[in-house]
Amino acid sequence: MECLWGHFHGERDELRALRTWALEYRQGVFDEILQEYPQAPKVSEQCVALFEHERRARQQLFTGTFALLRELHGVGKPKPLIFQKMLDQLRVSASEAIMIGNSLERDIAGAHASGITSVWMDLGVEEEKELGLFDFRITKLSELLAILQA
Repeated sequence: MECLWGHFHGERDELRALRTWALEYRQGVFDEILQEYPQAPKVSEQCVALFEHERRARQQLFTGTFALLRELHGVGKPKPLIFQKMLDQLRVSASEAIMIGNSLERDIAGAHASGITSVWMDLGVEEEKELGLFDFRITKLSELLAILQA
């Protein structure tokens, strides 16, 4: 769903590839829908732009989002400080926590630097496997149970 409206900013190769794929995907979604209405004019490009605009305009933030962002301004994954703030708020030590994430660069590297056990949700992005800082690797969320029970 996010590919119908997300921008995927950044210059990393995978973000560039995602942006290209997402644009083609968006166009294809609306082309397919409009095929059911042969009498309708070819407006899929306009539908893509309108959907993206409306999706953003109707986005509702959780209560407290701006206050939280002001508190954490300039600190984000993978910086260890964000993980330490989470541990402090949860009142647990790094050895009592576990980080489950799909990004080796942001989720797993940050957890590793913070001494938190990490579980990498491998979604098939081959390039990321080279970083290898994870404690556990899963491909389905159901595999997490065995790790938690161990």
